[in-house]
Order: sequence, then structure tokens, then C-alpha cells
Amino acid sequence: MIAQALERVRRQVAGRGLWRAALAAAAVAAAVGRGEVVRFEIRERDPFAGGRSFGPAGPYERIVGRLHFETDPSLPANGRICDLKFAPRNERGRVESWADFFPLAPADPARGNRRLVYDINNRGNKLVLSTLNGSERSNDPRDEPHAGNGFLMRHGYAVFWSGWNSEVMDDGQRRLLCGVPVATESGRTITGRVHLEFAVDEPAFSRVFGWSPWGVANAFPAASLDAREASLTMRPTRDEPAVEIPPDAWAFERWEEGRVVPDPRSLYVRDGFRPAVRSGLRRARSACGGAGSGGDPRCRRLFPVRGGGPSRRRQSPGWRERGRLRLWHLPVWPGRAPPDLRGVERRRTRSDRV
Repeated sequence: MIAQALERVRRQVAGRGLWRAALAAAAVAAAVGRGEVVRFEIRERDPFAGGRSFGPAGPYERIVGRLHFETDPSLPANGRICDLKFAPRNERGRVESWADFFPLAPADPARGNRRLVYDINNRGNKLVLSTLNGSERSNDPRDEPHAGNGFLMRHGYAVFWSGWNSEVMDDGQRRLLCGVPVATESGRTITGRVHLEFAVDEPAFSRVFGWSPWGVANAFPAASLDAREASLTMRPTRDEPAVEIPPDAWAFERWEEGRVVPDPRSLYVRDGFRPAVRSGLRRARSACGGAGSGGDPRCRRLFPVRGGGPSRRRQSPGWRERGRLRLWHLPVWPGRAPPDLRGVERRRTRSDRV
């Protein structure tokens, strides 16, 4: 087995540079030690950011490929993988799967800092470059705008992404994908109860399972379109009791061009989805206002500020949902405005610095 693995490395590495050698060596170690990575494909290899040199680290290169795995169900370390024992196996008694991978590293590995940043992608989206480099967000980083200020590259970091979420669908947006087998029992697919929760910001008649602006997930379809075999409840807020909706008032369908179409991955409600009542953002604004205001003596005792006046600056870190909350909802008040939000609704409110 070792000889076969080494021969595979020799064929794949020949003439392809040090990154190929590093990846192939990792594949050999895994194949010999645990039987995990058994093969990889290199589909693209290009200079990153037009060959721009990033200081001491020099130019970077990008690689697009796919890893192929074999997982041994008999290993204790794999015992916690859900339904692994029900997955089909190959002639070696192992379960096959695959995942996209994308390394971004110095073209000359000796010029890097020997540290790797593994970006755990969100629904197949690559985010660390836009987060740390301030770059244009892209799932296919290759050009100058995708390098941003070059922070990670100037410091010699290698960046690595790999697919891990099997629900991510190929929608043409170059999201990181992975493929896993379907678990079966006695030759049949396994069915069972699953829980889905929908929250809408505007009225709608139907919603697809797993919808997100970050990418639609290939969610589990309903095993039966008969609504009587499932249950649906609704509640205006998370804190209020749920009210069950009768089966004749909803269906596994989607609203399309003024009519309903049967769809095991969509939910249709006859009276429509209603936006939930959410007051958490208002509470955050009130709290921030009270903490920074000098107008209320109680606030001054809880949050003492030099000179006894209102705080001059409120700085708040955060990204994604936390960043949006800070940008649009946390208040800025000049002078000694009271912390009760009166008059603030008429202006765009935000923190001084995010």
C-alpha cells in the first residue's frame, strides 16, 4: 500500500512544484495512517492577484481542486459520525466521499511564515479575505481586488478552504461543495422526523426549505406530501406559545405565478407567513444609549465617564449580523441628549466607529 501511495505521489508531483509535493505528502500520510484522503485532483493553478508580490512573502498562487476520502467505519474515532454505519461501502469496506479544496499560498513556500489560516466557510462561501484583508468578497479569489490590502499575504500566511457542508448546492457561484453518500437501511433510504423553523421579514405565501441569501441548501425533502403526516405551528415571537395550524391550511407546495405547485422542499401557508415581532435591536439601542449618555444620573453611576458628561466615542467591533446591527441601529447622540431614543428615529443611527 505504501509503495502504491508513493507511486501515486510521484506521478502527481512531477513538474508541479512544492505545493503539489506538500499536498501529495499529506495525502500519503493520511492514506497510510488513517485511510482518509486517498486521492486529490488539481483542476486549476494560477498566479494570484496577477502575480503581485506581497513583500517578503513574494507572489502567491491559487489552486482549485478536489479531495477524495475513504472513511473506515470500524475505527473508534469515526464512531461519532452520524449514520456512518448505514452508508454504502466500497470493496475495501470503507465509505467514499469528496470535498472541494482551495489553497492560497506563497508560490515559494520558503518565503511564507509556515502558518496556515483555515477559513471555515459559511454555506460554501469564502469570507476570510474580505474580513481580514478588506477585499472584494468572492468565492473565486484570483484578481487584484480579491487581495484587498494584502494583510494576510504581506505577513506570509497560507490560506486554505475546503468544503464540509453537504447541503450546499452548486448554483454557479463557485461555492465549496462536498459529496457524501446517502445512508440506507435494508436497501431503503432512512426517514424520520426533522425540525424546520422559518422567520420572515415580509409577508409571503411560501418559503423554500433552507433558503438563505448566502446560498440555498439542499435540505431534506418531505418523505410524504400529505400534511396530515406532519405538523405546523406558528407564533408571533419566540417567547410566545406556538399555535398549531390545521393540515388543510398549509401544504408542501410553493407559490408560483399565482398558483401552488407541489414541492417536497417548500412550505405553503394558505393565509401566508407573517413577519415576527422583533424588539431585540431596539433594546440594544436603548442599552447603548444609556451606557453612553451623560443626561441620566443613574447612567453616570453605572457607566462613569471622565468629566461626568456623555461619552464622546462609542466603538463597537463585529461582522456579519453583529456588524449590521452596529452600523444601522446603535445610536449616536451629540451633547447631552437623553437616552430614551426620542427624536433618534428620524435619523440614521449608528456607532461612531465599527
